[in-house]
Amino acid sequence: MSEEMTRREFLQKSGAAAAAVGIGMAAAQATVNAAAPSEKILIGVIGCGGMGMGRMHEAMNNPSVEVVAVCDVDDNHSARAAQDVERKYGRRPKVFRDFRRVLEMKDVDAVIVATPDHWHALPTVLACQAGKDVFVEKPISHNIVEGRTMVNAARKYKRVVQVGTQQRSEGPFYSAVHTIKSGKLGKITHVHILFHENSAPHGLGRPPDSNPPPNVDYDMWLGPAPKRPFNPLRFHGQWRWFFDYGSGKIGDWGIHHVDIVHWAMDPKDGAGIAPVVATSTGGKFVIDDIRDTPDTQEAVFKYPAIGDQPPWVLTISVRWCNGRGVDGRNYGIFFYGTEGTLYVDRGGMEIWPEHDRKIEPEPNKNWSHMNNWLECIKTRKKPVADIEYGHKATVVPHLANISLKVGHSIRWDPVKEQCIGDKEANQLLFREYRAPWKLPKI
Repeated sequence: MSEEMTRREFLQKSGAAAAAVGIGMAAAQATVNAAAPSEKILIGVIGCGGMGMGRMHEAMNNPSVEVVAVCDVDDNHSARAAQDVERKYGRRPKVFRDFRRVLEMKDVDAVIVATPDHWHALPTVLACQAGKDVFVEKPISHNIVEGRTMVNAARKYKRVVQVGTQQRSEGPFYSAVHTIKSGKLGKITHVHILFHENSAPHGLGRPPDSNPPPNVDYDMWLGPAPKRPFNPLRFHGQWRWFFDYGSGKIGDWGIHHVDIVHWAMDPKDGAGIAPVVATSTGGKFVIDDIRDTPDTQEAVFKYPAIGDQPPWVLTISVRWCNGRGVDGRNYGIFFYGTEGTLYVDRGGMEIWPEHDRKIEPEPNKNWSHMNNWLECIKTRKKPVADIEYGHKATVVPHLANISLKVGHSIRWDPVKEQCIGDKEANQLLFREYRAPWKLPKI
């Protein structure tokens, strides 16, 4: 596809408009000149809370983009987003409460899905079916079957689906991953992820249930999740601490770091790696609030040998009741190799060599995560945080939570994506949707 060919010319020449809706032909780097109207990538934003607004503004910083629709079940959120869009482009976008109205818009090329986790899968799958490319937040799914369905939809409908695991585009992580891939740390047998903080004893608190605000379609917000009374702490911002909608700290933050671990430990890119045993224990031991996800959780995963790398163990430690970390760090990733230890978080990287030897890190490299997606909409190449990588990373915290709930270790078949010989655990790979919502089988 030539740079000179516009999106609409390509659709006409390909004869495959139904499959190719969503191909934007504008350059995706923010430094280029503004694109002609026919070359704009027209975007709809589904979910206009904090992350949705942030992603929307990242996209609008690219001159090849125009946001033409915003959607949120909270009218205050969508009004704020529409105001920012109108300020940017001089015209008001379409505003909806129901995301399906966005997907019906023929001129929308791509969508940003920045909803709560329990609303990630269905908009992404239906967007792929509608011929639209997707930027979806992490963790990609509420459960493992949803995640596989999202991958299948992206592949079947040939969509570019980027996951909001932006650490793949940030310098310290790029440097850490390629230092590990270089073999400078030797053979790695243990990787440790930690999230330690202290909000004991009262945590979020225990406000009473109440009526939802009049500006909110609460039934739509619940969507496929079970029917529950409205509570302000089960809603904006705090929903991730309830299993009905999220996966606790191990899922909310864990996927970011697990994705980096997979990228580093896989000889390729992280799509071909998965644990074969998962064990997790913990619970809500101290904090007295209404959340139902753990305040203390430890998870251990065994990974098989891959390439020249022997079998290894990943551990994840979640603490809400004590903030002391490891070597003065209360979050991040430690890689323990025969030749040295490497630590990385969003603030940087540090290496402690074994045997008094010197280890030089590989250089940093940064790029725009959003612009990578926009560029791939043009080129149809796989984005840096492709949906398959996001799914493989999301599986790991889901397995930890399944093990926690059933109370025993899980043997995992990464090809079939089934718990081996474990009917109880397999029942937790998916949650039946509340009527009338259904997840397509793809």
